[in-house]
Amino acid sequence: MIIKYSNPYKLALYVFFALLKSLQVVFVAFIFQKFIDFAQKPKAV
Repeated sequence: MIIKYSNPYKLALYVFFALLKSLQVVFVAFIFQKFIDFAQKPKAV
Protein backbone atom coordinates (compact mmCIF):
# COMPACT_ATOMS: atom_id res chain seq x y z
CA MET A 1 0.00 0.00 0.00
CA ILE A 2 2.80 2.41 0.87
CA ILE A 3 4.61 1.67 -2.39
CA LYS A 4 1.50 2.51 -4.38
CA TYR A 5 1.13 6.05 -3.00
CA SER A 6 4.73 6.94 -2.29
CA ASN A 7 7.75 7.86 -4.35
CA PRO A 8 9.85 4.67 -4.71
CA TYR A 9 13.07 6.71 -4.54
CA LYS A 10 12.12 8.18 -1.17
CA LEU A 11 11.04 4.77 0.13
CA ALA A 12 14.36 3.20 -0.92
CA LEU A 13 16.24 6.08 0.69
CA TYR A 14 14.26 5.62 3.91
CA VAL A 15 15.03 1.88 4.00
CA PHE A 16 18.71 2.57 3.33
CA PHE A 17 18.97 5.08 6.19
CA ALA A 18 17.01 2.78 8.50
CA LEU A 19 19.55 0.03 7.84
CA LEU A 20 22.41 2.44 8.52
CA LYS A 21 20.77 3.48 11.80
CA SER A 22 20.40 -0.14 12.88
CA LEU A 23 24.07 -0.79 12.12
CA GLN A 24 24.96 2.27 14.18
CA VAL A 25 23.11 0.81 17.17
CA VAL A 26 24.95 -2.50 16.75
CA PHE A 27 28.29 -0.66 16.57
CA VAL A 28 27.56 1.27 19.77
CA ALA A 29 26.62 -1.96 21.55
CA PHE A 30 29.89 -3.53 20.37
CA ILE A 31 31.92 -0.60 21.70
CA PHE A 32 30.11 -0.72 25.06
CA GLN A 33 30.87 -4.43 25.26
CA LYS A 34 34.57 -3.68 24.69
CA PHE A 35 34.47 -1.07 27.48
CA ILE A 36 32.81 -3.52 29.85
CA ASP A 37 35.33 -6.26 29.03
CA PHE A 38 38.22 -3.86 29.62
CA ALA A 39 36.73 -2.70 32.94
CA GLN A 40 36.44 -6.29 34.14
CA LYS A 41 39.85 -7.49 32.91
CA PRO A 42 42.22 -4.67 32.02
CA LYS A 43 45.03 -5.78 29.74
CA ALA A 44 47.84 -3.95 28.01
CA VAL A 45 47.63 -3.93 24.24
